[in-house]
Amino acid sequence: MIRHQKTIFSAALLALLSSGLQKLSVAAVEPLTPPPSLPGQSPTSSITRQEIIEDFHPETAKTNPHQKSGSERLLSEVTGYFLGIDQETPESRQDLTNRALLYLRYKKNTLSRSEKASLLNSCSSKLEPQAFCQDLSPTPHSQGQHGKKDRLSKQRGEKSAKQNAHRIQAGDFESLKSVSQDDLREALKKIREVAELDSILKKVLQAKPQPGSPLSAAFGFKMEEFLPNDTARKSAIQLYEKAIQEETGIDETTLKVRLRLSLLKIWENDCPAALPHLKFLSENSTPTTDFAPRALFWKHQCGIQLKKSEDSTEAKKALFQRYPFSLQSVLIQMDEPSPTSPHTTRIDSPTQARIQGTHPFNLRIREIEVLLKLREPGYARQLLNRSETQLDAVPARVKLYLAALTLRMDDSIRRFKLLSSAFREDPNLISKTSLELFYPRKTDLTPQQKVGSLDPMLVLSLIRQESAFNIRARSPAGAMGLMQIMPKTARRFHRMKNPNQLYNPTFNLEVGSRYFSKLLRNYDGDAELALAAYNAGPKRVEEWLKRYPVKDRALFIDLIPFKETRDYVSSIARNYFWYVSLYSDRLNKPTEGRKELGKVFNLFKS
Repeated sequence: MIRHQKTIFSAALLALLSSGLQKLSVAAVEPLTPPPSLPGQSPTSSITRQEIIEDFHPETAKTNPHQKSGSERLLSEVTGYFLGIDQETPESRQDLTNRALLYLRYKKNTLSRSEKASLLNSCSSKLEPQAFCQDLSPTPHSQGQHGKKDRLSKQRGEKSAKQNAHRIQAGDFESLKSVSQDDLREALKKIREVAELDSILKKVLQAKPQPGSPLSAAFGFKMEEFLPNDTARKSAIQLYEKAIQEETGIDETTLKVRLRLSLLKIWENDCPAALPHLKFLSENSTPTTDFAPRALFWKHQCGIQLKKSEDSTEAKKALFQRYPFSLQSVLIQMDEPSPTSPHTTRIDSPTQARIQGTHPFNLRIREIEVLLKLREPGYARQLLNRSETQLDAVPARVKLYLAALTLRMDDSIRRFKLLSSAFREDPNLISKTSLELFYPRKTDLTPQQKVGSLDPMLVLSLIRQESAFNIRARSPAGAMGLMQIMPKTARRFHRMKNPNQLYNPTFNLEVGSRYFSKLLRNYDGDAELALAAYNAGPKRVEEWLKRYPVKDRALFIDLIPFKETRDYVSSIARNYFWYVSLYSDRLNKPTEGRKELGKVFNLFKS
């Protein structure tokens, strides 16, 4: 178990994080300094122009098995010095640089009226797309107007919830068929008396199944609030089963109903009843939802319990291939190493600086590169973020290249998204170097060293999830800095003159560590419960512990009804596994893995 913190957060943890906050130190790659060469200087990369040509036009490549082609370029070279435009002709680089300088002056509002007119005219007069032209017109917006719309929307939602609650109480189910699931759940919040719910529940269960009706599902979610009462659990199961009869298609509510039903059946130790729904979820969930990895994990567990080796093997294989970085995959590979284990993967990954052929997105990549050459990472980051909708169609190796470039933009969140997508599309890109980009650290502090009685790897795992190492991070709710501390919380643990002190990494880490250590003490060193309380508050955690009194910690985490908290705890546990795997020798012996990680997370105990 984690020992309780008894002293002020030591300077050693600050060294773990703040010493490299502006740029990552990746152990297996070249450092990011000195900076890339400026336009006009010789390229620093060892890749030749011929190899770049081969990369973009593979039909011209020489058939030499020992030659390193552009498409086999290693990630370490990209994170070191390489940029694709280094291999272009001096004339091409100079032209792009001139365009970039004009663009920067435009953005900084230092162009004269005639210069601006000339720039805009050059963009509209060319038949072919010109660099930076698509980003010359900023999109106006009015925050004040948005705020007014939000207030009006909230008022209308409150009125609608009351009207729907009256319809439910009156048994007018026909008029509720077109009401959304979210609106129904808001309406049910208005009904607080158990006796009143009982009366309505009987009507809902006795009514004939109505295709497309959202009421059974909404009532099922509501009944879970009264668990662990056996009657409430049985009612929830009946409601979920009726909701499945009323399905008219596959949407998020359909998938959620089947997963909640499966989890309640597993709680009742009824895997045979859960398996059909788990199979349905694993086959019909989209990659952007969390239903499939959770369903595959429980399908694997039920397969073992029921001695159905085909089900367990199939689920394990699908989980490793489709969701290699999910907590569920990690929990299974604790017993059987998966292809993503850092102990079995390659050292480096191949990248690709351009999409083959004359793809329009190559222009965006060139724009980003030249802005990085000009030491304007903020503007490069803006261009990449504006291209979010186009990134899905970018090949995995190019995504890996862009992910490496985000090191120079100080954009960890974008890097994590790009890497996650690249790994899912091409698991061969997973290597020690790419994993260190995915799970970065900020120092060379010995991973085994305990700092302030907190495991540094646990603190890194929390900060990666909370702020992605952005010291200026601020949530919509007002949480600030590395460990995302609310000013009100901070004042309970430290004198604070100004909330902006939370943007100071030293202060933020000290306050955050005191608060997290207190939560750990409150939960007897139980990391999962302390993290859930850190995210959702201790009151909700106490409520969930009463509602779901299950011994299986993985099942408890899955039963948490708040998606945000469920994902939060799962992600930090997964982060911890990878941080310890990558930067510590604590897992050198496979048989010791669960024992070592189980000292911190109950999830990893056998």
